[in-house]
Amino acid sequence: MATGRPTKGSNIVNDLAASEQAKMKVRLVLETLSGKLPVKDAADSLGISESHFHRVREEILFGMLKAAGAGDPSGYCTA
Repeated sequence: MATGRPTKGSNIVNDLAASEQAKMKVRLVLETLSGKLPVKDAADSLGISESHFHRVREEILFGMLKAAGAGDPSGYCTA
């Protein structure tokens, strides 16, 4: 088994410069993507509907792709 630094999981965003609300959204998106948290629970945590959470998640993932150099995928529609 490999040894090294333990993973922070979704808490990796805790030390980043951003609002607490933004960090919470990113943590919830990461947790839903990893299967640790159902979308319904994530949406409830934010006080939004599941469909709204899906739009938020898509927007966050789009931002990740853009930051990674993917540019603006054609046909993308912001929520």
